[in-house]
Amino acid sequence: WGLAPLCALVANVVQLRFDMWKICTSYRRPPYQDADGIGAWDTVLRVYAILFIAVIFAMLAMYELVISAEDGDGGAEPFCNSIGIWAKRMAQNLTATEGSFFFEVLEYLQHLEESTNATKLLVIVILEHMVFALLFVFTCIVPAVPGHVRTAIQRRRYIEHQLVKQQLQASSSRTKSRESYCVSSRRSMHFDKTACIR
Repeated sequence: WGLAPLCALVANVVQLRFDMWKICTSYRRPPYQDADGIGAWDTVLRVYAILFIAVIFAMLAMYELVISAEDGDGGAEPFCNSIGIWAKRMAQNLTATEGSFFFEVLEYLQHLEESTNATKLLVIVILEHMVFALLFVFTCIVPAVPGHVRTAIQRRRYIEHQLVKQQLQASSSRTKSRESYCVSSRRSMHFDKTACIR
């Protein structure tokens, strides 16, 4: 068909114009709106942090209690064995604190690899709760808005307040001068009604 290229050209031009119109009207960037925070993403990130901690420690417990027993000597070193090795090194470095509570905990952790699965699970759950407590402490200590940002926001609000106050004073002084002109013109013999219309 001889008019096929011409029809294709017309169709492409129309399609191009329609796409340009859509880009200019429908797909514009939304107008800027000031927000207090990141909205729902704050809750999402907090839930993810809690879930990540729970999943990581669940994987540690699964490996410690199930997979490492099946692997035998060929697998990776179990988590509680690593804690025992760390506790031995800490106890050797902290010989001056013998008899303290911390030293007794280190002594107990050295023999963790020989303990029962219930004890190992208890240690993992205690560590998980310690990490949750640390997350909660960081959430309470670290402010949502840094100090310098809070100061800049307060400074901007103060300046805006002062500007609005000045504009209100300027507009009220113009109103007062107009009212005083109307009063003085009424007192005089030459009263102009149009000067008093607001």
